Amino acid sequence: MRLFKIVCQVLGLVLALSLLAGCYCGTTGEALQPPGVLVSFPPDNARSIPIETDIQILFSKTMGEEATAKALIISPEIDHEILWEEDGRLMIIHPIGQLEFDTLYSVTITSEARSQDGLYMGEDHTFSFWTEKLTSPLVISTSPPGGAEGVPVETGIQVLFSKPMDIQATIQALIILPEIDYEISWDKAGRLMTIYPLRSWDLSTLYEITIINKAKSQDGLYMREDCTFSFQTAEERFQLPVVIYTQPAKQPAGSGVPIPAWSDIHILFSKPMDKEATTRALIISPKADYEVIWKEDGRLMIIQPIEFWDGGTYYEVIITGEARSEYGLYMGKDYTLSFLADPTQPC
Repeated sequence: MRLFKIVCQVLGLVLALSLLAGCYCGTTGEALQPPGVLVSFPPDNARSIPIETDIQILFSKTMGEEATAKALIISPEIDHEILWEEDGRLMIIHPIGQLEFDTLYSVTITSEARSQDGLYMGEDHTFSFWTEKLTSPLVISTSPPGGAEGVPVETGIQVLFSKPMDIQATIQALIILPEIDYEISWDKAGRLMTIYPLRSWDLSTLYEITIINKAKSQDGLYMREDCTFSFQTAEERFQLPVVIYTQPAKQPAGSGVPIPAWSDIHILFSKPMDKEATTRALIISPKADYEVIWKEDGRLMIIQPIEFWDGGTYYEVIITGEARSEYGLYMGKDYTLSFLADPTQPC
C-alpha cells in the first residue's frame, strides 16, 4: 500500500510536469494543446529575398494537410504547390515560376488551420517579406585581371557577370582593341563569357577590352555603364606547362624503391597552375582516399593520403592533358608517375 501511494505520487508529479510542458505522457497533454507556428521562412519583415525562394512554415504538431492548405492566404496571390515534410509539421510552399521583383508578400495561416487530431489554431499567424530589387548587371571579375602583364598569347579571356546575360546583345556590346579575330563561349548559366583568339594574341601588345552599356541581362536590364579592362601580352611565346619534378622520382612502372605508406606525393609544375582544373585532371589508380594541397604559388601539388597507401600496392598517378596553367594553357599530354607503397604497414 505504501509503495502504491509512492507510485501514485510519482505519477502525479510526472502528470503535473507534463501538463506544464504541454505534454501528457507524450500524447494526451500534447493533444490538449492547439497547434501553432514555431518558425517561418523567410523571417517576418525580411528584405532582398531571392525571387526563387520557397516559403516554409514549421508547426508545433502534425497538421491536417487539406484544412491547413485551405487556411493559407498569400497576398499578392501566386501560383504554387504545397509539399509536406517532418511528419506533416513542415509546410513547404513552392512557387510555380518566380516571385515578382521588389514586392511585399504577406503570408497568413488563418485560425481555420487545424492539426491532424482536429484542434484549430485559434488565431491567425501572419508574416511578410520583400523580394530582391531588380538590379542592372555588372562585371564582377575578369581573368586575367585588369592591368595584368606577361599574359600568354594563347590565353582565353574570361568575363564574369553578376547575373545571366542576353548572349547576343552582350556579344554585340564587346569591343577589343587592337582588333583580333576571336570566338566566344558561354557557361550554361550565361554568366561567364570566354573569349578565345582564333590564332593568338600578338606578342608584347597592350589589349583593351570594353563591354559597353548596351549589354543586357536575360531579364532585360542594361548595364549602367561601360566596363573596360586591359592586359599586356608576353614578350615571347610561353611554353606549355610541364611537370619538372616529382617526389618520389619518376620510375618505370612496376619498379623502384618502395616508399613509406604515409608518404605525400609532390608534383612540381613549370608554372602556376589552375588549381581546380589541375586537381580535376588528377587520376590515381587503384582508387585511394586523398586530399590535394597547393603551395609555391600554385606550382607545387601535394597529394596526401587520408590514412595510408595500401602496402604492397603499385599506384599510378596521372595528370591528364586537361591540366592547365592559371592563364589557361593546357599541358596537352598526360604525365604518369608510379610508385610502390611499402608493404610494411606503420603501427
